[in-house]
Amino acid sequence: AWEFGVHGYQPYSAPVIFSRRFGDCKDKAILMRAMLSEVGIEAWPVLIQSDQRRHEEDHVLPLVAHFNHCIAYIPAQEGVEEMFLDGTARLHPLEVLPDSDRGARVLTVRSDGAEEMRIAFPEAAANESIETITIDLSNADAPVATYVQQPKGRWDPKLRYRFSTDDTQRAEAAEGTMTGRFGAIRGDVTAEHPDYEDLTTPLKLTLSAQLERVGRRTDEGWVLPTCFAPYRLVSGLASESERTTDVLLDVPWAVERTIVYLVPEGVTLDSLLRTPEKVTIDTKDIGYTREVSLAVADFDVDVSASATKDPVIPLTSVIVKERLELRTHRVPLERYNEFREAARKVDAAQRQNVSIEVPQ
Repeated sequence: AWEFGVHGYQPYSAPVIFSRRFGDCKDKAILMRAMLSEVGIEAWPVLIQSDQRRHEEDHVLPLVAHFNHCIAYIPAQEGVEEMFLDGTARLHPLEVLPDSDRGARVLTVRSDGAEEMRIAFPEAAANESIETITIDLSNADAPVATYVQQPKGRWDPKLRYRFSTDDTQRAEAAEGTMTGRFGAIRGDVTAEHPDYEDLTTPLKLTLSAQLERVGRRTDEGWVLPTCFAPYRLVSGLASESERTTDVLLDVPWAVERTIVYLVPEGVTLDSLLRTPEKVTIDTKDIGYTREVSLAVADFDVDVSASATKDPVIPLTSVIVKERLELRTHRVPLERYNEFREAARKVDAAQRQNVSIEVPQ
């Protein structure tokens, strides 16, 4: 709420809100309820504590301070699924609540009284970003990277907010996205933007740019990273060697990344000097997989078995696939050491490289 006086707590009536054409969170919740009732859909305002890191809320004492936000609740009814709606979340698709609403203990205000409820946390797969990076190494002095992102859940509005701007700011955001992953680039970024204001269509962003360099060149060949924009989980989420309290995280989420290196002509199976082994981490709080494969004439080849095959077969690409899931919003103290060790292994895996010999 941002009104002073009584209307910091008391909403205006729906006709007044509609005529004024503006309002705070509780005004929007009241207006949504009135508009939904016009089409026969039952809805109620909901008091909530908006918070990015969800602590365990204690509502034993009836205090105004328990709540700082107001949204709407639609109970399950004929033709309509149960859902919560946040009228202040402008660039969120209907099914996506802001992270700050998730996990909250809320008070749904009905005409016959109030009911305490909890907004569930989503599964990690519901907050998933699919990212594909293709790097063309055919010209060693001017590699070209193409980055494609397809977000859903929490990642969807993040992308919309970042790029739903004017052309100048959008170009700056595209450049920042590419340089943040690949370092210095040459020239402008080529972009294929979706309609960020259309909340009914899944997003797909495509960015391309010429890079100053990829990995590093050695006397033997090319050392290529298996990850761009590493998570650095230990320094970010598990920096303390010992804790006395639980770790509070964001909502559960997942990111799946694929890197496809299109190698120069003349590279064969025996040009592969070093590939890291497959990594699998499976705990209650973190899930992670990373594996490297090869493509020969558009077929994937098992790296571990490739040495027994004909070494002169032309190699077309090296493919790195990884997926990280943060599966919980809260790591209990008794699982912290396991969580920290899993984070350390993810960080170590993302520092590994692939080495290929490149013909001169």
